[in-house]
Amino acid sequence: MGYLSATRPFNFPRFADAEYFTDVERRQVEALFDRLYPSDHANGVPGATDARASRFLSRLLALDEEEYHKITVWREAYRNGLILLDASAQVSFGKKLTDLLVDQIDDFLGKLELGSAEGLPDDFDQRSFFRLLQEHCIKGCFADPRWGGNEDGIMWRWLGWVQPAEDIKFGEPT
Repeated sequence: MGYLSATRPFNFPRFADAEYFTDVERRQVEALFDRLYPSDHANGVPGATDARASRFLSRLLALDEEEYHKITVWREAYRNGLILLDASAQVSFGKKLTDLLVDQIDDFLGKLELGSAEGLPDDFDQRSFFRLLQEHCIKGCFADPRWGGNEDGIMWRWLGWVQPAEDIKFGEPT
C-alpha cells in the first residue's frame, strides 16, 4: 500500500495559536530567517519577516508530538541550537545573536552553512542545523496561511496565486 492508507483518512493538522518559542527564541529565529529569505521592498518582493515564517515554525513545534514524528527532534534541535548559536555570536562578534548587524548575520550564516562557525561544540552539526533553518524558513514563507506563516497569503499573491487553499480529505471515499 502507498504512503497514505486507504483505511485511515489523513487530515492535515490544525495549527492552533499556541507557540513553542520563547520571546528570545522567536527574535533569534526571526533574525536568521530575515537573512535566509530577505525582502526587497523596493522591487515588491516580500521576505520571511513579511510572511511571518518564524510564527509558522513556532506553531509547528507547538503541535502535539503525535501529529508528526519529527516534532520532538526539531524541538530539541532548536532549543539547544539557538543557545549554541547565541554563544557562537558572542565569541565571533561580542554580541547576542539578536544584536548582530545584517552583514554580521550574513557572515555568521555563511560560516554555519560551511560548518565553520566559531565557538560551537565539535558534536554540533552546523551544516545540518543550517539546512533545518533554511527548510523551515522556506516552508514558513510558502505554507498555507492557516498554519501561521505566509501571512495573508503574501507569498502566494506575490507569485500570482490568489485562490485560497481548500480542505482535502485523503483516504475517504468520494
